[in-house]
Amino acid sequence: MRNFLDALESEDTVAFEASFTSETMTLVDEIERLSGVADNTGRPFDIREWCQMFCGGAVVGSTLLGDSATVDVRVEGIEESFPLRREGDRWKIDFTTRLEPAVQLLKLAVPDTVGGALP
Repeated sequence: MRNFLDALESEDTVAFEASFTSETMTLVDEIERLSGVADNTGRPFDIREWCQMFCGGAVVGSTLLGDSATVDVRVEGIEESFPLRREGDRWKIDFTTRLEPAVQLLKLAVPDTVGGALP
């Protein structure tokens, strides 16, 4: 988690992306692709937008359970728990359960001519 926060602060895109599980990155890529189309900007989210949400965060606690963990982070007085999962020999942020609903909503918002899902 600290590597993720440090990557945001330094705008290190490679370290930022390496902080996520492969499944999370697949969903992030899909959200970026769909949101760029859905709001007609053609521009996906970037590291600076993530920084607006998480920069300045501090790790304040953690819980370990086998190959998964929860890390508590405080950002501007608000504490949030982040799920992590061991992937190989590294711990990575696992936002899959948080991001899957967003992907489904964006697919509904994007016309089928640009890859949206048809009912």
